[in-house]
Order: sequence, then C-alpha cells, then structure tokens
Amino acid sequence: MTTEELNRLISIKLKGFRGEKNISLEKVGEILEVHRETARRYENHPLDMSVDQFLKLLNFYNIEATNFFKLIYGNLPLNNTKNIE
Repeated sequence: MTTEELNRLISIKLKGFRGEKNISLEKVGEILEVHRETARRYENHPLDMSVDQFLKLLNFYNIEATNFFKLIYGNLPLNNTKNIE
C-alpha cells in the first residue's frame, strides 16, 4: 500500500465518521483546537495531522485506534504493512 493509498483510505474513513455523526468541520476544528479550514485539510490529508490530534479525533468519534487501523488494513498479514512508502 502506498502512502497516497493510505492517506486516501484514512481520509475516507474520517469523512465517513464525521458524516455518520452529522458533525460539521467547525466542530471538528473546535475539537482539534484549529480553524475549520485546517480541520478540512487534516481530513483530506490525515497523514499531515499530528498523532495527538489524530487520537483526539478518534476518541471524539469513540473509535479505538486499533479498531480504526483494522478497518484500514483489514486482515493483512503484518509483513505486508511494511510496504508503506
């Protein structure tokens, strides 16, 4: 999986969580303590977000980090995940 593919998959999941909860970008910005445009940029390019902010957002969506990455990687063997560029 390339970095672009990983970025896209994480972005899709984050947008999906926000949509399921009917949360605005303004609210995401408040949670992350950033402007809504920064929240939008993080949602579109989540690999630019700090780990702390990412975990804060997952916590707000009530998603365990381990479960989140299971959604992203599914049941891939661990040795396949080192192909991230």
